[in-house]
Order: sequence, then C-alpha cells, then structure tokens
Amino acid sequence: MQTFNLDNALKIVDNDYELLQEIVQLFKSEKISMLKAIENSLEQENLESIKFSAHSLKGTLSNLGADICTDLALQIEHTETADKIAHSVELFASLKLEVENFLVEVDEKLKAVNQ
Repeated sequence: MQTFNLDNALKIVDNDYELLQEIVQLFKSEKISMLKAIENSLEQENLESIKFSAHSLKGTLSNLGADICTDLALQIEHTETADKIAHSVELFASLKLEVENFLVEVDEKLKAVNQ
C-alpha cells in the first residue's frame, strides 16, 4: 500500500497530469472541511454522520490514489457502534497525519513529472 499511488491516480484521469493537478488543488481547498466533518461527527458520536463523512472523504482519496488514507477512511466509515468511536478517534488522528504525508508526496511526484 502506498501513500500516493501515481499509477492509479493517472488511470482515473486517463493519464492527464494537468487534470490530476487540478483535482489535487481542489482537494487541498476542501480537505479542512472534509476532515472537520469527520471530527465533528466523532465528537458528537453521530454514527450516521461518521459513516457519511468518512465515506465522502474515502471516495475522494481513492480517486487521488491515496491508498493509506483511503484505507483509514474506510475503517472510520465502518464505525458501527458507539463503543467503537474511541478507536475511530485514534484512526482519525492517523488519517490527518497521512493526509499531510500524502500531500507532500503528491506535490513531490507531480513536480518531478512536470520537469
């Protein structure tokens, strides 16, 4: 599993680097609100909202080739009972770190491609 799977991301955009860069920029502008939605849902212990917000983020991350982040979001999405929320809070902390790692790696790889 990779932090940034460039091959998968390019498959999704038919090898259009410019489109991939645009999608990454859009994610950068939306990531705070998407992560905040999960965080608020966890704080409120709202299982339906946790599932919805994690699912939304998971889809976006999957389309970007963010394998590790996608897996973490999937695990959070599967929070089915209130007693699992503490574990999902731990997963969320990992997810936030991995999103930052992903963004660093995607910037490096896309910059290398453009040179």
